[in-house]
Amino acid sequence: LNSAKGLNSRYVAYRARPSISYFISPKLTTTGGFEIYYRNFDKYTGGFVSNREDFTTGAGIGLDYQFSQKLMANLGYRYTQNNSLNLKASDNPLFEYTRHVFALGISYFQ
Repeated sequence: LNSAKGLNSRYVAYRARPSISYFISPKLTTTGGFEIYYRNFDKYTGGFVSNREDFTTGAGIGLDYQFSQKLMANLGYRYTQNNSLNLKASDNPLFEYTRHVFALGISYFQ
């Protein structure tokens, strides 16, 4: 049971997120994977929908380049699709979405 700002919600979730990495060279690594995620909100009083069920799928790919032992750069892309399984026409459409995320990062290790 989670509580935030006086609004209560409770849900059960099941997630599978396999991934694989491949070392192209000693300094360059690629990673890919996908995700399947099911959530059943049996008590959701935070707004528009009660007893909501969500089914999310996603996939991603990334590259890591190790400049030195202390400096690494990474580039990634992730696609996510969320579908609410029991929305009615009058319910909030914000629970149905497609997301594309591009990321660029630099890590420094001490």
